[in-house]
Amino acid sequence: MQLADKVKKCETLSSINDKLMEEVYVNQEAQPLPLNLVPHSEENDHLEAKKLKQKYDELNTKFEEA
Repeated sequence: MQLADKVKKCETLSSINDKLMEEVYVNQEAQPLPLNLVPHSEENDHLEAKKLKQKYDELNTKFEEA
């Protein structure tokens, strides 16, 4: 009889645990991923900005011609 009681208690606890895990799963909120910031040299930033401005000017010229 003692073994049967322990099995029943284990099943009850397992059932409670399953219900709690379902609640946790349903109530989970998305967490933002940490940013992986990498330092850039100012020279690279300047070159990138220059490329973007050149591309913008090209596209703007094509738009105005159309």
